[in-house]
Amino acid sequence: MNKSPTKYPLASITDSTINGKTSGRSNNIHYKICGECGNEVQEAHTWEKLSGTGNYKSQTCTADGYQKYRCKVCGAIYTETLTRWGHSFTDLNGAVTQYTSCTANGVRYYTCSRCHTQGTNTGTYEYAWGHNMQWTHDNGSHWRDCSRCDYTDSWAGHLWSWTEFNGCRGPENNWTQDAHCDTCGARWDTGVACTGKHQYYLQGGFNPVSNSMISGDFRCNLCGRTNTFYFEPGKGQSYIEAGL
Repeated sequence: MNKSPTKYPLASITDSTINGKTSGRSNNIHYKICGECGNEVQEAHTWEKLSGTGNYKSQTCTADGYQKYRCKVCGAIYTETLTRWGHSFTDLNGAVTQYTSCTANGVRYYTCSRCHTQGTNTGTYEYAWGHNMQWTHDNGSHWRDCSRCDYTDSWAGHLWSWTEFNGCRGPENNWTQDAHCDTCGARWDTGVACTGKHQYYLQGGFNPVSNSMISGDFRCNLCGRTNTFYFEPGKGQSYIEAGL
């Protein structure tokens, strides 16, 4: 009479060696033995991912993590190592080592894009602005100042030239000739009286002022001076009220 075969419990080989085969992901097996003949039957594990405390830990830039799996058939546990990522120093937003100026690039440290750890390498986050030079002057000389920093250059005396008015600004207005610097544009009232006459031309038409008087706006074509002239028809110019 044949005996009914005795079924032994399934055994995990996760932490042992069976028939010379070492457990691990390369030998994903469990086995059972026949009680009659001792025949060994090996089967591949059927893994399921476990979750919850103690079963999973994410890797970081500097530390390994792990994920545990359990065989649905025999209950064997397999722990997979999740290899650390390592830093990715690609973000240029660390501490500033050199601030941007007119002559120097702005420099700061790279940081890790994942954990924000600051690295040891630096990079340019902003290029030098360059000077923004503007002329400044006093009575005798001129120079250029940077509007952003204290840099100064081009110190020199003025190069004066007479300002020409083509005969305008005559002595009837007590105006004097002035000069300008060809380099910086500074102006100097020399006190020398001008000579000559304006060349006035009517701008628009005449306007009635009263029954006996009209007015007109005139502009000098040479210097741009404007005046309002009043006339009594048939008698010529009466007087000038205002001008620039």
